[in-house]
Amino acid sequence: MDKYVGAFRAGIAAANEVHESQREIDTVLREFSNALERATDGRLRVAITESSFLMSAIEDAVIAASAQARPKGKRLSLAAINKVNGKSFEMAGWRQGKSAYPCWLIFRNQDIACTDRASLEVELARLAASPDVGERILEVLK
Repeated sequence: MDKYVGAFRAGIAAANEVHESQREIDTVLREFSNALERATDGRLRVAITESSFLMSAIEDAVIAASAQARPKGKRLSLAAINKVNGKSFEMAGWRQGKSAYPCWLIFRNQDIACTDRASLEVELARLAASPDVGERILEVLK
């Protein structure tokens, strides 16, 4: 009986840790967005966005063989959005597991794992300093 109570308590503690980690990630992303908004005189914000994409031809063939409707995949990204004209672009792909950390930035064909607040802040700063992102921000702000 005691082993179940201990397991239950461990599960509750783990769930609380996940919620705290998610709040921390949300806070870092909000701070990142606020910083870019200040740097662009309130014209740019950053958000996690979701987009759909069609499955590959191989996946289509498998689905057709099973007589199911063609599904769409979902992709999350860290997007920069012009608040004035609505233009946006994907700064990086975004992936996150059920445990909040690690989360990943997908940029230049690399999956960059962020295992805590400090590493997420470092990687977001590195992303913001990238010439590729800088060029795209200039385009979106036009």
